[in-house]
Amino acid sequence: MKKIKMLGLGALLALGTIGDVKAEEVVLPTGSVELMATQDQVGMDAKTFTAYEKLGLFSREIVSVGYDGTVSDFGLTDVTYNIGSGDLVLEGQYSVGRKWFSPRAGIQGYTDLGPLSLYGLVTMQLDDLESPALVEVLGTVSHSQDLGKVDLNSSLEVLVDGGVDGVSFAQEKARVGLSGEHVEGGLGVDLVEIPTEDGVSTYVQGGPYVKISF
Repeated sequence: MKKIKMLGLGALLALGTIGDVKAEEVVLPTGSVELMATQDQVGMDAKTFTAYEKLGLFSREIVSVGYDGTVSDFGLTDVTYNIGSGDLVLEGQYSVGRKWFSPRAGIQGYTDLGPLSLYGLVTMQLDDLESPALVEVLGTVSHSQDLGKVDLNSSLEVLVDGGVDGVSFAQEKARVGLSGEHVEGGLGVDLVEIPTEDGVSTYVQGGPYVKISF
């Protein structure tokens, strides 16, 4: 299963670098904020992007608040430079609650195949070459179908971390919903897999979500 995931994401990244990613001369900040309520928590996933010529700036903040009051957070900021068939990426991942920061570098690619959109990102941790998350692969596949007054959207995001000892963490995020001009609502499922000595521990969160784009 681990090898299949890595091969599949590698193929996705290869497809993602086929397209020519070109930033407009000036791209004003755009982004989205997603809220999803599950059986254990309420989660927020906020993304913003802006660009000037070949330079881009992307940020993502993920915050989860459990019904027992537990709060967890994860964030990242990417500085990108377009090289025609993709972007060079300098990334900083962090958690305010855990007082943790990790610098990374990598490459990303994006392309559209009709209503299907593909995106791939590979980064490597720079401050710890023995980290269990030394190499991180992120791939997304999204599809949008015009239904007239609304669109039917579906997406799958897959994240895999690995180091010298193999895969250390995997996560899948699936979404299906209907969207208007700036608002989307539907159902989502988040699946987390952590390898252990006894096998793989799996955690599932699912429920309704709403996303506002700007």
